[in-house]
Amino acid sequence: MRSQRYLMLLAFAVCIVLKASDAPSAVSGSSGDERSRRASVKSDSLEVPLAPELFVRDIKLSLGFYARLGFRTVAERPDFAEVALGDAHILLATPATPMKLMLFLARFVPTARALANGPSALGVHIRIMVPNVDAMYQRAKAANAEIVREIGDRDYGLRDFILLDLDGYFIRFAAPAKQS
Repeated sequence: MRSQRYLMLLAFAVCIVLKASDAPSAVSGSSGDERSRRASVKSDSLEVPLAPELFVRDIKLSLGFYARLGFRTVAERPDFAEVALGDAHILLATPATPMKLMLFLARFVPTARALANGPSALGVHIRIMVPNVDAMYQRAKAANAEIVREIGDRDYGLRDFILLDLDGYFIRFAAPAKQS
């Protein structure tokens, strides 16, 4: 059991190092030109206090989905993108390099097996405050987004609705409920 924990910690550390260093390797296959191009993409997320990173199956499909909801594309690469709606930013990434390592480790560690099956939104729920939640709801309906909780005033003081994105992430759009 202790060796399994050690192996998982090592795997996550390697994934983080690979993602952070962006160095060419046999695993990532990045070239110098690719790194230069990536470095030239300006991202606003450095200034944002919180920007969740969602692992998605297809960057282009996810960008289209969020664009139909009114998000603007801030940065785009083949394996990464950033979208924003007002001050709310979401990072989108394909888990290519870390997943190769996780697939290898999946033979040994049950948690790695679960992660190796692809992006998992289990338990992920993101709330985005918007100035006009009713207009956002209409935009989501027009985009044929899958609404999993209809719009309404809640006892916790918000008017909100929840939709499911293409990879199973719950996105809640909300505004303060009007006082009666």
